[in-house]
Amino acid sequence: MTRAWQAGGISLPQELDRALSSDKLVFFVGAGVSSASPSNLPGFLGLAADIANDMGHSDWVPEKPDPSIHFDEIMGRLNDLHGDAHARVSARLRPITEPNTYHEDLIALATVNGNKPRIVTTNFDLLFEEAARRAEVELSVHHAPALPLGNDFSGLVHLHGPIDPTHFQRMVLTDQDFGQAYITEGWATQFLTRMLEEYVTVFVGYSADDVVMRYLARALPTDGGTRFAFMREDYKDEMTAKWQRLDVSPVLYPKAEGSNGHARLQTFFTNWRERVTSTSEDRYDAIVALIDKGPSDRTTPDPELSWLLSDEEYSRHFVGRADPTEWMRHAEAIGILDVIFEPANEQTARTQAMWSAWVTRSISVDRGESMLEILAKHRGQMSQQLWFDVFRQLYEGYQPHDHLRKLLILLTAARSDSDDSQLSLLIQKLAEVDPEAAEVLLHQLLTARLEFTSHRGILGRPDFLTTEFVFPGSSQMTV
Repeated sequence: MTRAWQAGGISLPQELDRALSSDKLVFFVGAGVSSASPSNLPGFLGLAADIANDMGHSDWVPEKPDPSIHFDEIMGRLNDLHGDAHARVSARLRPITEPNTYHEDLIALATVNGNKPRIVTTNFDLLFEEAARRAEVELSVHHAPALPLGNDFSGLVHLHGPIDPTHFQRMVLTDQDFGQAYITEGWATQFLTRMLEEYVTVFVGYSADDVVMRYLARALPTDGGTRFAFMREDYKDEMTAKWQRLDVSPVLYPKAEGSNGHARLQTFFTNWRERVTSTSEDRYDAIVALIDKGPSDRTTPDPELSWLLSDEEYSRHFVGRADPTEWMRHAEAIGILDVIFEPANEQTARTQAMWSAWVTRSISVDRGESMLEILAKHRGQMSQQLWFDVFRQLYEGYQPHDHLRKLLILLTAARSDSDDSQLSLLIQKLAEVDPEAAEVLLHQLLTARLEFTSHRGILGRPDFLTTEFVFPGSSQMTV
């Protein structure tokens, strides 16, 4: 079973993983992305503070974010004074031309495996264009208000326009601009409504209190499970309910130490990029390095190891090289081996066969010691595949040893009626090397077993239990 990928304490929802793989993911990018070094651009609060200070009205903007303060309205008031707020914002942002790793990683993620890039941003800066140019990625760019169809688009969408907009473009900055974009003219609302109905969307670099979210709420169709937002863990109590009111599922990430509290998220995107763009050689080398470090090494946290070993390619490399006597206890502890103790289905049969063959290889190395240990944790329960692989190891390489004799007893206890013929073959093998074990096994096969079956009562009758003695040869007597 595939598990959610984790890196740096952040778990990526499988819905985002699947959407990226199927070319149905939209990255919706806010000011937090361009605020990271070396770009260091201000968010909407910083922009409002800069422009207000330039105009001599620094008292209009609070030093700390306040949800009751609407910065689009402040920008509107400032624009009413001189009519040049848009030009001042462009002048403030124009000198910044250096993208950061967010821009680079998001371009790489959006175009992985030949995907059509789909990035929507409310940022005015042109840093995505610069990151794409450096990566030699062709990126069609759409500027407000001339937006493509939201349910059939690709490229970069400047939902609120760019810096230095032309006569045919808009910069959505003031409350009047927002009203036109989302209400009276509604071109932003129309684009977003169709986009959110068609694609899985992840918000990066936003707070649920951001100005755009207040307007975005008017465009969000109710469709749970297709919208996500990265949110720092220490904002959980304050912001979770606000995101959920927008029908957006928060994806938590830890606060980093130091001045950049969002550094863990930035590193996560780099790790995500490296993961999906890695070659087969890279993935093989990663497993070799992991195995060389040994199971006692903790540089790969258990959640990340669990994902690696649940991935088809990584796990295939792992079982081909790793010594089960060294690794199976740790693999069992993180749940990777649960599949070999459960009945198989169409989805799990191949995975079960692979892990079952791997763990039973240990029998020939340590004479069943490791196998007995993990079987004890599962109370001797075995899938049919595991039962057969243990049987095969004993049949092909049995030696008189206490651990192997105990495995014989567990094998007979976990057998089904159809397994008796195979165990009979094993008796012939045991008789030559361990007559005492052969005698015990023969006794087990000739002893009747008591089986219990529960039944649900019908027509108001109570549930009831039947017992059956199962004799050798599959004959039964109901009690």
